[in-house]
Amino acid sequence: MSPHWTAPGASVMTGAQPATWHDFGGFPRPLYALQYPAPGAPSLAAEVLQRLQAAGLPTQADAERPFDHGAWVPLMHLFPQADVPLVQVALPADAGPAEVYAIGAALAGLRAQGV
Repeated sequence: MSPHWTAPGASVMTGAQPATWHDFGGFPRPLYALQYPAPGAPSLAAEVLQRLQAAGLPTQADAERPFDHGAWVPLMHLFPQADVPLVQVALPADAGPAEVYAIGAALAGLRAQGV
């Protein structure tokens, strides 16, 4: 979940090969050339969608969403080979602590699957 993607509900990135989005401005030109070509994880995204919807949380799929810099910048240092499949989830714009906690609770079972 990146603080750089807010949406009316918990939108879930479902694309197989999301682009790298340079959603910032005023930085040195070399930063705009950086790419983070990690694969998406459509099957995991489908499971995330299902878990959130089963918990009664408003959720939608977004097949066009690129990786925003709140995700790819730290990940390019943690996983420089960009070989870990990624799924981003939007932070619901009007969510308070209870709603964010509910998202975590709905997804907590994924830990047992290595997510």
